[in-house]
Parts: sequence; C-alpha cells; structure tokens
Amino acid sequence: MLSGLNGAAASVTERLLYPELFQLLGVIAAIVIPLALLACAAFFFFRMSATVQRKAAILAMREDQTPGNKILIGNIDGRSGGAASRKVMTALEERLPEFNFGSDFYMGAAPLTLEATDFALTRSDYKELTTVFEESGADLIIWGDTNFGPHSTRLCFATPATLRESSSSGFFSMDIARSPSDWTEEDFLSIAYVAGKRLRPSLGKPADFRAERLQPILQAMSTLLEAENKLEGQAGKELEDDFAAGALHVGETLNNKDWLEKSIAFRTKSLAKMSPGKDPIRWSQAKIDLGRAMCLVCEHKFEPAKLQEAMTHIREGIDNTKSDARMQLAEAGFASLQKAERMLADRRRFSIRWSV
Repeated sequence: MLSGLNGAAASVTERLLYPELFQLLGVIAAIVIPLALLACAAFFFFRMSATVQRKAAILAMREDQTPGNKILIGNIDGRSGGAASRKVMTALEERLPEFNFGSDFYMGAAPLTLEATDFALTRSDYKELTTVFEESGADLIIWGDTNFGPHSTRLCFATPATLRESSSSGFFSMDIARSPSDWTEEDFLSIAYVAGKRLRPSLGKPADFRAERLQPILQAMSTLLEAENKLEGQAGKELEDDFAAGALHVGETLNNKDWLEKSIAFRTKSLAKMSPGKDPIRWSQAKIDLGRAMCLVCEHKFEPAKLQEAMTHIREGIDNTKSDARMQLAEAGFASLQKAERMLADRRRFSIRWSV
C-alpha cells in the first residue's frame, strides 16, 4: 500500500518537474492533427475534383457536334507533363491538318492516367481505355510520360482499332529524345504525323487517295525525312514506307518523272539500311517499289541497262518473299484453292455428260 502511494507521488512529481514537455506535446498535437485532417480533406477533394473534371470532359466530348475526328488528351506524367500536354495540343492544332487533308477535328483534355510502357497495356488500362472510348466517342486518345528516359518523352496513341488488333500492344508509341522545353517545329510535325496515321491508317495505302490530294502530305513527310532529329523506331519505319509508296503512286498516276526519281532515290537510300533476312516482307516491298519506279522512268527515257536493273530488283524482291512463312502459307492455300476449283469444274462437266 505504501509502495503504491510512493509510486503515485513520484509520478505526480515527475509531471510537475517536466511541465514544458507536456505543453510542447500539446502544441504539436494541436498543429499536426488539424494539418493531417486538412491534408486528408485536400486529397479527397482533389481526387473527387479530378473525377468530376474527367466525367465532365468525357461528357462534353460525347455531346460535341463538331464534325470530324475527336481527340482526347490524357495525363502526361513527369515534371514537365503539363507543358508537354499543352505542346501536344498545339502540335495537333497547327500541324495535324497537313496529314488529315484539312479535315475538322475536336480536341479535349481529361485527367485520364494511364501507364506509358514498353509493353502491352495492363488489364486495368485496357479496360479503362475501352470504357472512355465508349463514353466519350473519341477517335484517338493520347497520353505519355516526360520521364520515360533521360531527357526523353514517350507519347502513346490508342484508337478503338488498336485495342481490337490481336497483333498490337493496344497502343502505338513514339519517343522524343528531348525535354518538352526543347521540342522543335519538326517534333510538332512528327506528333501530327503519328496522330494522323492512327486516325487514317490508309495513309499507308496511297492508292486510296487522289494523287493531287496526296502531294501536300508527301511534302510534309519529306520535311520529316530530311529533319536533323529524325523519327526513330516503328514510327520512323512507317514514315519511310508511307513516303516511298506515296511518291511512287503520285509519280505513276500523274506520269511525273520528278516524283518517280524521288521514289528511286529514297528507296535506294533506305535499302542500304535494310537486310533481306531481318524483315523479308519490308525488304521485298522496297525492292519491288524500286524496280517499278525505275521501269516507269524508262518509259520517259528508255535505257536498257536501267530496265535490266529494274527487273533484277523486282525479281529479287519476289524471290525473297518465298522464304517468308506467311507467303509460303499463302502459296499453299492458293494451290489448294486452285485444286478445289479444278475438282469442282471436273464434277460439273461430269454431271452434264451424265445428264445427257
């Protein structure tokens, strides 16, 4: 009993000895707890605000009756993400008409956060993109990350078609090896080309367009191909192939030797960087295009040696496709189809003779 009283007395004495400590703890608690509550409230507010803003942007895009394509700009992560988003919108506003035949389009921004990756979309990002496309009626959604690499920005482009393609990662990406503050007009043009190609995949099939309408697009592509900072990766390959096919189509359709010479010069240069074994179909296409362009030039001025060279290019291009598994499969299917057609024709002749 006595020891208990002594302990209580000691405790009271200790509290009296350190009153400043308890006062300090009280002050800290009075400051920290309200700040913590304020931080939680701010977090909840901004999260709700982003959700409301996103819903409003999606609804506005759905209800907008502007003719043409609808483009939704999602979040571009990183310290310069806000600047990158503004520059992407400026690039599209100023340069996209050069790749979509001057068609109208509508742009909107929404706080849509998706991962910029080297691989396929995650299941959650795929589901979110699908939902946003359905709710907004968008034709193209763009997002990215300004810290994807050292001073490098990755932009990702998705359309309903890229989500449906089983051979696709669900989106198309392009990298700009500079911070947004250092982007040039050529970078703006590159962004517009990649976006335009996603909106109009048929740019890779120039025969679908009138040659007169295609020439301004080819001029814009030529600017990119001659740029100091060229498009790299798959975007660069697409640009090269689209320009070469377009120049050949315009030269052949308009009987224009200048465009044919451009096609020859470009294909000769690009073939120096290709190998028949690495990408046989692309290499074969380049060889056949080169041979075709040289043949057409020979119609303007006949040169036997050049015509023989053209025939060699075409022959090599055709022969190289035979090693490709897809072409072998197509040939086997074509042979089987011919056999079935002959069988059907023989049965019909037999049926006619029998009925007689």
